[in-house]
Amino acid sequence: MKYIDLHVHSNYSDGTYSVEKLLKHARKIGLSAISITDHDTIEGSLKALRIADAYDDIEVIPGVEFSSYKNRKSVHILGYFIDLHSPKLQSFIHHMKVSRYERALKILDKLKQYNIEVPIEIVQQFTTSGLIGRPHIAQAVKFMGYVATEREAFEKYIGNEAPCYVPQEAIPPEKVIHIIREIQGIPVLAHPGKLRYDELIPELRKYGLLGLEVYYPTHTSEDIARYKRIAKELDLIATGGSDSHGDREGYPQLGECRLPYTILEGLRNLWVKLYC
Repeated sequence: MKYIDLHVHSNYSDGTYSVEKLLKHARKIGLSAISITDHDTIEGSLKALRIADAYDDIEVIPGVEFSSYKNRKSVHILGYFIDLHSPKLQSFIHHMKVSRYERALKILDKLKQYNIEVPIEIVQQFTTSGLIGRPHIAQAVKFMGYVATEREAFEKYIGNEAPCYVPQEAIPPEKVIHIIREIQGIPVLAHPGKLRYDELIPELRKYGLLGLEVYYPTHTSEDIARYKRIAKELDLIATGGSDSHGDREGYPQLGECRLPYTILEGLRNLWVKLYC
């Protein structure tokens, strides 16, 4: 039986593994297909497709995971089979990159109130694509000797409830869904059990949401049953993945939520039906 993992992060966002290492590991553990769904960047997906010939036993699905906000909740939308070369996509990603950079400057400015001086150039050294996330700031704070671990940086300073937290730009999920549909992709709501905002799902369906990440490592059997029911009621395709971030602490490993290849076949069939 063939297996897949449709939610994977590389070091082009906040994962720790290179694209090459991800593909090698996917082969080692017997996966037939993966989608590199980095946060707000497609560099990982582009790299995977460029080198895919060297891993011809691993199918690479173009993907991304966009950040959005609704009623002060962080809502992540996955996009599959997207047109990676679309000018609209490139423009939106550039906007997100600038927004993340400006957010990082605000966080670093807040850290100064606690006598933590970290130049933005040091933070950028921990990124591969120049796209800055809080994990990169945590790495820089640790590198400068202010904390012993990245976890400590989050707990004391930059976590959601910590004093130096700065929220991302509040882009609504309906805008993200619209963009993914415009670039001929399949928008999927990521880890709804982690989000705990089920009443949002029917609303997003009206805006063009096409899938629900039913299968996820922290979803309980009750969660899976509930989201399978919601997906059926709303005519959403059920997907899933590990949300692997390499060996970053607190995240599942690649393939930890492996799914049968039939999930990917259903996703592809929907894409063909809509756009071909």
